Order: sequence, then structure tokens, then C-alpha cells
Amino acid sequence: MACHWGGRAVVPARVVRNWDLEPRPVCQAALQQLRITAHRPIINLEKINPRLFSLVQELGLVKRLRTELIGMKKYLTVCRKATEDHVLWKHVDAPHLIDSLDMYSLQDLVDTNSGELPFKLHSLVEIFSNHIKVDCEICKGRAHICVICLCNEVVYPFDTTGHTCSNCNSVMHKVCYNRKNQCPKCLRIKSRMEEEQNNNQKENEEGTD
Repeated sequence: MACHWGGRAVVPARVVRNWDLEPRPVCQAALQQLRITAHRPIINLEKINPRLFSLVQELGLVKRLRTELIGMKKYLTVCRKATEDHVLWKHVDAPHLIDSLDMYSLQDLVDTNSGELPFKLHSLVEIFSNHIKVDCEICKGRAHICVICLCNEVVYPFDTTGHTCSNCNSVMHKVCYNRKNQCPKCLRIKSRMEEEQNNNQKENEEGTD
């Protein structure tokens, strides 16, 4: 047919549905469109097919690394030294990878399959982690002591070994949280609220006597 010139390309629908990255024959118009949009983060893989993250090891790894990087970005964006040294942006050629967790470009998925993207993200994690945990006194000062075990080993919210309470944002070791299955700060807050309610109730009862 006149619209086919022998062009082949990775088809996004096959990738997100079946993790099929085999180049297929496509018409010239589709080939041109795929080339234009290849690097645009327009694929919400978490929404389209979240099962892929558990089925494809490389995708699960990329998701974990992006989660760490997004957490590290929160440190770097408020660090004066990191801003002056351009730590955040001089190493990042695809900002969406550290801006959000869900959006992927077709090229991201191709590079995940080849191993190139996990390698690149690993390198970014090392660079950002060295700044936060080793080189920068400002960022090191924003480390946390586990609110459960209170040991001297600091923990950061973005660490794979760390857990952040969704209610009060307290940071603790994941193993400590899994063992207790509750946040001590939230328990203290709940206890104070109950005590205040009891005191108010007593005052109201005394006032009616």
C-alpha cells in the first residue's frame, strides 16, 4: 500500500498491554507521529496497566528508583548549596523522571527494557545521595532519628529502609514500624486529644452541678 514504506516501530499499545517491544510494520504517518512523541511523557503506565510493575522486574526497579529520586528532590530544591552547584538539573536530561512517578515516554519504556534507564537512574541516586548524606552539612542536618527505636543511626524519608507516617510525617525505620505497626507520635497526639476531651467533659459536668 502507498501509505506503507517498509517502516517499523515499537507500538505503544503493545508495550503497555503486553510488554511487547518488537518493532512492527507501521504506516508512514504513524511512524512520523511516533518519532515526534517518542520522548514525551504521555504514558500513564500506572493507570493503564499497573500489573506490569510486578510482572516486569526492570519496571519495578525503575519505579523504586524514581520514588527515591522524587524524595531526594525535596531535599535538593530547598538546599542553597545544591542550588548554587546546580546538583539537581545538571545531571537530569528528562525532568519528568524526577517530577512525577507515573508518567513515562515511549523511549523511557524502551530504555527500561534495554537496561539503560535503570542504570541512569542508579547513577542519579548515587549522585543525589552523596550530596545529601556525605557532602552537604545542610542536608545531613535534616536527617531523622527513628521515632520508635531512637538509635543514633539516622534515616531519611526517601530511604528504602525508611517509613514516613502518612498522618504526622514522622520518619522511622521500616522494620521498626512493621514491628510496632503504629506511629508513637500519632499515639501521643491521640492520647492528648482524649485527655483534653475527658477534661472538657468533666468541666462541663461540674458546671451543670
